[in-house]
Amino acid sequence: MVSLEARLDGLQPRPWLEERDLDLDGKPEIFLQNGIVQAVVRDDGNAPVIELDSYSLGHNFADTLSRRTEHYYSKFSGEHHAQAQHDGIASAHDRVRMKHEISATDIEPDARPRGLFVDSWCAQPGGNVTPTDYERVETTGDAVRFRSRLGQATLEKRIELVHNRLTATYRFEPISAGRFETRIDLAMPSCDGMLGRYVHEGGIPGGFGQRIEVEALTTLALEDALLGGLVVLLCSPPAHVVGQPHLTVSQSEDGFEKVMQAVTLTLAWTMEQPIEEIIVALEIHRQPIMQA
Repeated sequence: MVSLEARLDGLQPRPWLEERDLDLDGKPEIFLQNGIVQAVVRDDGNAPVIELDSYSLGHNFADTLSRRTEHYYSKFSGEHHAQAQHDGIASAHDRVRMKHEISATDIEPDARPRGLFVDSWCAQPGGNVTPTDYERVETTGDAVRFRSRLGQATLEKRIELVHNRLTATYRFEPISAGRFETRIDLAMPSCDGMLGRYVHEGGIPGGFGQRIEVEALTTLALEDALLGGLVVLLCSPPAHVVGQPHLTVSQSEDGFEKVMQAVTLTLAWTMEQPIEEIIVALEIHRQPIMQA
């Protein structure tokens, strides 16, 4: 039987682009679509990809819940105390019970949006990175281009959709030393379950619920048996990559617990030797292409 992805390959669909403010927040979304994959880029200064849909897999890899302040977080501050009802038993929603160990950092709201290719820059390799501030400069049929000032330099970011690959290309002009980071949040159906794993150079450094760190990485596969496919991360030049679960804190009748929302990949390049161009790509495949 020929797969849906293979049938789509044979059709060779033409890419198209549409722009609209879908969520009515005053910041337009740019829809890149080619019949195989759809990517939605938000023009909000961060220029992230906020939706990445695979039609053959029926999944949105950017469907990630951000950390935000919830009203029940007041129970962690000591301001809230369980109140006994008429029969002397507190409501299940008023009791404070921890299913997991939860610290103050676990309930801090996200300062930046969750998505794909959320970028930061530091002029000094060992200093603190600051968010980039992008302005859109060009939109074509299969790509959108942004520009950000980095002191005396300029960073250009081009997001392009070709076949089953989403690519972010960064160019620095003039070339200068510094540290560049991009964060990618991928919603993987297996989350921290046993069916999701990283594959790197034929080995398995861990599951999605574990923290991994790899130096000089060029290729990393995220295999998800529940999804029935995988995402392959490609980058050039090699990057320092940290993968870890993105967790939020929720309250249920059984207590407070951490819930995994996505795999967070942080890619970093320390430019002791200036880099002119950085390319990061995500390929979506229906069937695994790497075996452990």
